[in-house]
Amino acid sequence: MGSFYRRVELVTNAAIVIAVILLITMAVRSFIPNHSGTPLSQRPDVIKPGMKFTLPGFDWSKKDAHIVLVLRKDCHFCTESAPFYQQLVQGLANRTDVDLIAALPQDSADAHQYLNDLRVSIPEVRQADIAEDRDGYRPLEGKTSAR
Repeated sequence: MGSFYRRVELVTNAAIVIAVILLITMAVRSFIPNHSGTPLSQRPDVIKPGMKFTLPGFDWSKKDAHIVLVLRKDCHFCTESAPFYQQLVQGLANRTDVDLIAALPQDSADAHQYLNDLRVSIPEVRQADIAEDRDGYRPLEGKTSAR
């Protein structure tokens, strides 16, 4: 009977050691910065509320509000988000107070073809590479205000 209790004690101690190692690993990982060493909130390629950016040739004064979709043809996140963009376009179809703009780094023909392939009809498409970080590229949506 004594050997049974020793085995239970050994298994219990081993489980405790494993649990502690896992907890320490999780704690350390949560305090290590991302691969670039900079917290996401401080990365320069992240568009933050109130931040200004330009779209060549676009007149921001036409409407009070603008929604800019920053996409990239070879970004799988952008492609996987197509159903969301389709719903957004459909939801804004009758809104005359909001401009919907797609900004892609590809030339106009490629950008329009990409949006057509996604079945996303956005009349205002601009060539712009707003987010230059190729490794961490994510689709960005931003609502802007002319005021």
